[in-house]
Amino acid sequence: MTSNNATPTSKTALWALILGTSALALVFGGIILLAVLELPFLWLIPLLGMFLAVGAITSGHIGIPRTSARHGRRGRPLAVTGLVLGYICIVLTLLVLPSLIVPQALDDLEDNPERMKQRAFSDAIRACESAMAEALSNGEEFRCEDAQDRLSSRWDDKVAIVDTAPNSCMILVMTDDSFTAAAIPWNYSP
Repeated sequence: MTSNNATPTSKTALWALILGTSALALVFGGIILLAVLELPFLWLIPLLGMFLAVGAITSGHIGIPRTSARHGRRGRPLAVTGLVLGYICIVLTLLVLPSLIVPQALDDLEDNPERMKQRAFSDAIRACESAMAEALSNGEEFRCEDAQDRLSSRWDDKVAIVDTAPNSCMILVMTDDSFTAAAIPWNYSP
């Protein structure tokens, strides 16, 4: 009688488990990041997970017959687990990913003025923070004009960052629809 430890594990079954687990991590992680962050091309993470899931499914289907007693290999639970994880990832990606991507795409297509204003403020605040960090690291004084220079060219005619008082900048955002300005103060201390 042979010991179970003497029987080798099928490499294909092991690969099914590795690919299935990796696919699950990428799909769940990518979906969570996509729901929280609004970064371009973030949808590629769950899509990559879906490709790994296809590999897990393929390896699982190949690995199950190779773990039979006739082949003298063990690892059937590994192959089945990888196969199931692969199918779960495919279904999850196909169901959830469109519901996260389509609203973002529609917002971009509509040029929603409120959404545009939020993005403009967010980009302006990031520009102020990075200009401040560079000024502090170089031992220079922060100027709001430096932050204005850091803004993306897409905001050239819509956003202005101006000095209002010592240690204070005003971020102005013009909307296309109403030509009104909304302003928030951005204070800094050296």
